[in-house]
Amino acid sequence: MFNSGLIEISIPKSIYDLYNSGAVGQDPRDRVSYQRSRNNLELYPVHTDAVKQTGVSEGKLLKGTFKSSLVYPGVSYEYAVYVPAQYDESKPANLIVFQDGDSYLSAEADVDAPTVLDNLIAKEDIPVTIALFVGPGDIGPGLPIYGGSGNRSIEYDSVDDLYAKFLIDELIPATLSNYRLSKNPADNCIYGISSSGNSALAVAWHRNDRFGCVISCTGSFTNIRGGHIWPFAIRSHDKKQMKIFMTVGEIDLDIIFGDWLTANRDVRKALDYKGYDYMYVEHKSGHTGKVMRQLLPDALRWMWSDVEFNPENCLVISSENP
Repeated sequence: MFNSGLIEISIPKSIYDLYNSGAVGQDPRDRVSYQRSRNNLELYPVHTDAVKQTGVSEGKLLKGTFKSSLVYPGVSYEYAVYVPAQYDESKPANLIVFQDGDSYLSAEADVDAPTVLDNLIAKEDIPVTIALFVGPGDIGPGLPIYGGSGNRSIEYDSVDDLYAKFLIDELIPATLSNYRLSKNPADNCIYGISSSGNSALAVAWHRNDRFGCVISCTGSFTNIRGGHIWPFAIRSHDKKQMKIFMTVGEIDLDIIFGDWLTANRDVRKALDYKGYDYMYVEHKSGHTGKVMRQLLPDALRWMWSDVEFNPENCLVISSENP
């Protein structure tokens, strides 16, 4: 018996049992898929705007630790706040939140996001933008089937509004209260890779009053904790005011939770069906954020300056601009 709080629904045991997986640990086939999905990275060299440029002023990066007290009580988060050199407290700045924060904070990471922001802001290719980099929580139940002890899967793979509440009601007020930020959702973007690509969509979906822009790299729109529902949700609900950039590889993961390429194609088709303003890019690699070393600068230009997006070494590029 399923009790929604409003009605009770009888679910046949034979159907209910389909959701109770007996699998434990990573299947050898999954390990092969993970290994394969890291091929072809050499096709995506670092964009010139992702490399430090002579004469470009660097923004400040302020790091800290935050402990949740409401949504995820007792869970700690490492974060960093990037403030560009051009920030003027008399004018509202754009905001971009990078989940899995450590993946974007150095030249050795997936992409050196502060450098990208330094270069694009200096050239006035995007508005003055403050960035919040936040990692996943330090303690939690780990992944279904695979296990582990972190809070990342609960936060990022879920499709409810809890992570949005944590981000908007707890973390942002605690870390960004000293800065003047635009209240226009179109000026606020959330970025994610893999599982945090799923939560990027979830945050903007549930709190479209705060975030109107989404960047999802190899988003986990698969059945880890419900992400496979997005194509149906997008098709069957009123269109939200969101601009969405998404990218996925032709050799992305095909594992027990689903096939990432198929899942991202299904989300793209749903966005297209509903008439969303989106950019969808398929590349020749797999489950990696390193392709964003090439793609991120132009993705941000497209997001905030309506510049045409036309990357090299990509298989499929499609968009809908209502």
